[in-house]
Amino acid sequence: MSYKQFREIVYGQEGEFDLKEIIFHQICFISAIALSIGLLLSINIRQWDLVLVILGTQLVLILSYWFSRVMGNFKVGWFIFMITSYALFAFNYFLNSGINGTTTVLSFMTLSMLFATTQSKQHWFWTVIHGIVFSGLLLYEYNFGREYIVSYESEELRYIDTVFSYLLTLGLFFLVFRLIRQAYEMQRQKVEDQKVELQQNQKELQESYKELTKVLSIIAHDVRNPLASIESYLELARDGAIPEEDRMELKGELLKMVQNTSHMLDDMVNWSKSKIAGNQANFHLVSLGSWLNQTVEHLRGMAKAKGILFKDDYNGQEKVFCDPILMTVVIRNLLQNAIKFTASGKEIALKVRSSKNAVLFTVQDQGLGISAEKQKNLFSGRTESVPGTQQERGSGFGLLIVKEYVDLHQGRISVESSPGKGSTFTVSIPFMPH
Repeated sequence: MSYKQFREIVYGQEGEFDLKEIIFHQICFISAIALSIGLLLSINIRQWDLVLVILGTQLVLILSYWFSRVMGNFKVGWFIFMITSYALFAFNYFLNSGINGTTTVLSFMTLSMLFATTQSKQHWFWTVIHGIVFSGLLLYEYNFGREYIVSYESEELRYIDTVFSYLLTLGLFFLVFRLIRQAYEMQRQKVEDQKVELQQNQKELQESYKELTKVLSIIAHDVRNPLASIESYLELARDGAIPEEDRMELKGELLKMVQNTSHMLDDMVNWSKSKIAGNQANFHLVSLGSWLNQTVEHLRGMAKAKGILFKDDYNGQEKVFCDPILMTVVIRNLLQNAIKFTASGKEIALKVRSSKNAVLFTVQDQGLGISAEKQKNLFSGRTESVPGTQQERGSGFGLLIVKEYVDLHQGRISVESSPGKGSTFTVSIPFMPH
């Protein structure tokens, strides 16, 4: 058992008890242990009255500790402690030679314990009460003499009692102020941690605001424009203002607009889901073809409509441990980008191979390519969306989503590209993510 575990068991945890309650438990526990030394000393010098006082004090400390720590009733434990402390304080005055004894020293020990276990606004009240009790005992001795006050049997006993009381009070002062200092440091550290957390939250909020602004600008511009074009086409078609030979061409252009807009909305929906609900993966051992074939065939049609040759090379029966929904988004985004940035008459390719510990997905194109500078922030979501070879628009979130989904698979994504020479994206997915 570590010291920290021992402290939590004996004194209580911070989440379970208030700080003043933990300090109270420490005072009760340590004081009861320390008084055992005084008990042995009192027995050795045959001060039986003092033995009874110490035993009574230990009993009160144990009872107060039990009510507060074990029963969880701090008020009852503290009330017992407070009442009996003053009673024992008075007994000690009469049993230990009054003003000539150690009561003066021990009185400060009692006051420090009260200060440590009460709120600061109550300290003045206990200071007044303490002054009244101590002054009352002094006035009694001054007015009525020492008839009922027991004196030390020898100077040796007085010195022994004085040294022990001084050391006990000094130890308690050290304990109380050390606990207060620790509490201050803990609170200061909490404030620092909260400050850092607040700054981090503020930074994340600013980033979210920028991303939200970006999404709204995309919706305001790139989604509204295709809708406006469709609206204009329908109005002209309704009025019979479009020649028959132009209709097929316009329909093809509108279809491309709708497809591009649909892809942008898919990216924004996936990005929004990840921000709102958090990314979660549902892994299965599935064949490649069960989720990849449909995506490949759909995008093959898109590539053909743009005049691009789409080559694929993979074994649809091969098993992969992955989330098929997330991996569909990954491959679809990479292939859409390949089609978007590749001119008519050129090629794109998808290859899937198995290495020693992973499955490698490679998407290669003969497109515009990416500069080394832009590659640095390619997966951060901070790059501006670039129009495709036929002015296709994008959301700018596609590769950010790809990176997040690959990370969920504990995989890696890399890119090799240079302007004018095309790009090759490689996604590595381990056979069995942890």
